[in-house]
Amino acid sequence: MAWSLRHLGALIGAASIIAVGAAACTPEARDFGDTTSSSGTGGGMGCAENEERACYTGPPGTEDIGACKKGVQICLPNGTGFGECSGEILPQAENCLTPEDEACNGEDPAECPPLDLAWSKGFSTAEEIFIRAIAVDPKTHDIVITGELRGTLDLGGGPLATTGGADILLAKFSADGTHQWSKRFGDASSQTSAGVAIDATGMIYLAGSVSGAIDLGNGTLTSEGSSDALVAKFKPSGEVEWAKLFGDTSSQSATALALTPAGQVVVGGEFQGTINLGGSALTAPVDTDLFVARLDGSGFHSMSRRYGGAGFEEIVNLAVDTMGNIILAGHFSGSVDFGVAGMFTSAGNDDVFTLKLQPNGNPIWGKHWGDAADQEALGIAVTPNDELVLSGRMGGVISFDDGSKLEAAPMATNAYLVKLASDGALAWSKIVGGPNSISDWGMWLGVANGRIVTAGWFSDTVDFGGGPLTSNTQVSPFVAQLEFDGTHRRSRTYTTDMAAGVLALGVMPTGDPILAGLSYGSIDFGGGPLSPDNAQQGLLFLARLLP
Repeated sequence: MAWSLRHLGALIGAASIIAVGAAACTPEARDFGDTTSSSGTGGGMGCAENEERACYTGPPGTEDIGACKKGVQICLPNGTGFGECSGEILPQAENCLTPEDEACNGEDPAECPPLDLAWSKGFSTAEEIFIRAIAVDPKTHDIVITGELRGTLDLGGGPLATTGGADILLAKFSADGTHQWSKRFGDASSQTSAGVAIDATGMIYLAGSVSGAIDLGNGTLTSEGSSDALVAKFKPSGEVEWAKLFGDTSSQSATALALTPAGQVVVGGEFQGTINLGGSALTAPVDTDLFVARLDGSGFHSMSRRYGGAGFEEIVNLAVDTMGNIILAGHFSGSVDFGVAGMFTSAGNDDVFTLKLQPNGNPIWGKHWGDAADQEALGIAVTPNDELVLSGRMGGVISFDDGSKLEAAPMATNAYLVKLASDGALAWSKIVGGPNSISDWGMWLGVANGRIVTAGWFSDTVDFGGGPLTSNTQVSPFVAQLEFDGTHRRSRTYTTDMAAGVLALGVMPTGDPILAGLSYGSIDFGGGPLSPDNAQQGLLFLARLLP
């Protein structure tokens, strides 16, 4: 029981009174309330040994927001108060490369503006090198690029040099842009790649075509004739797991690849003559026809189908929805037979088609658009609700089933975007090119984190809804984000002193766009100019943007 000095003085001065009436002067316990503090060492009383309580010393309004968390205080051994607040997480500077809210202030676009630069890299090259596809590891966010290598290129692992024509280029980078490995495959003939995908275990799948011979690391494969279709699987470390060529003495090429939710690989392409992908042989009776096939993780055949007609058909891209259904996008001239999905006839030059197949390859529905001018497909992506987003370039007029139209400017070739419901019904469509646009367009698509991402190259002007972007050279790169309803979020182009364009687009699960392309001069994504070694060389670029 604690006594004050005043009480002690009263006791000395009135000893007799205390002796006579001790019972009447017994002191009472007084309640002073809780005198401990929520931060620092407690200065009050009233806590028990090993007693704990939550604490937070950050700015008001940040507690339990984003990454910020409460800590714990423990009663001091003498019971006089609580110790320091330990284990709490306080606001930090925002790291725009993580999905965490380190600043603990909610989503603030001013901190990490969408499509601002995360990092960029440039690689000088004396030859044209085309990146055809990008895949992002769904777990590690590592980045794999593939394309066609000519001449010599050093991506960070030492020079890669071709031995004649185009070779297949395959390289892997960490999410922060660090080079992990890079490889080239081919001989003096031509070898190309067109598609790449990464499964949940980090395994890498590649599609392309091979003329001559190629050794991916497990022995030489030799084409039967002009070119054969290639499908290969690689370990995350870059060693080949298996590789297969499909074809005969005519021409065959795999032009697109995607993975099913179960991890099977779907590949599509074009062929002449006969191709056997592991089931029954498929034969193109007249000219070039289409093939689509599904293989399991060991390369074992589980489905293959042929579609075609009297004209020319090309699969530009394919995607797989959440049910394993396969969607093909491309263009054709003449006529094409998609079975129960319809027999289509081109209205003039190339028309666009999209075809949805069941997992077993049987058609569900098909669409085609076009008039006497050229209309082509470029990109395709699937939303989490199995809606489809398509991109392409067009002259003339595209008419849809509901009576709506897209019409290019007279004498111009414009770019377009179309969104379809899972049953093929039109959701929305838009023209994005200017009135003086020429035919040179690239427009690739990705979907992640609730948004549509598109990137490519353009001439003249392009407008996604945020105002026109203007090319300062013959062709310039662009990147844009749209909401699923087509509403513009952000779009931008980059100033270059010579022609430049995005040749491939990847999107991280967090929505970060990955751009790969070619510039014939300096280009600045926001981190300073990237330039080739000299004026006679081009620049292969790789960049990651904020989501």
